[in-house]
Amino acid sequence: MPCDSCGRFLCHLCDLEIHGRHLCPGCFEKGVATQKIETVETRRTMYDSLALMYATLPFFAFFWGSLVGAPVAIYTILRRWNAPSSVVPRTRVRFYIAAVLAVAELGVFGFLIWILVRAPSFTAAPK
Repeated sequence: MPCDSCGRFLCHLCDLEIHGRHLCPGCFEKGVATQKIETVETRRTMYDSLALMYATLPFFAFFWGSLVGAPVAIYTILRRWNAPSSVVPRTRVRFYIAAVLAVAELGVFGFLIWILVRAPSFTAAPK
C-alpha cells in the first residue's frame, strides 16, 4: 500500500492510518510538525494544575498576591471545567482543591476588611 502523501510503499508495520489516509512515518511527522494533521494532539494544557498553581503560589510567595491569584484560579476553574484534561485519565481533585483554597483566601481577605471597617467601633469607649 502506498503513502497517500509521498507515494512511498508501506509495509504493515510502517502504515499509519489517520482518518482513512495511509501515511508513512516521515510524512506523519512532517504533518504533525507543520500542523497539517489537525487531529493529532502533541501537547495539552493542564488547566486543573494551573488553577491549583494560581491558588497556591501567590499565597506562599507573597500574601497580597492572593488578591489576584484567587480570582484568577476561580475564573480558570469556571472557564475550563469541561476542557479535556490529559491523555492519561485524571480526576478533578485539583480543581476542587484550588476552588477551596481560592474561596478560603478571599474569605480571609473579606474577614480582614470587615475587621478593619469594624475596628473603630470595637475600640470606641462606652459612654
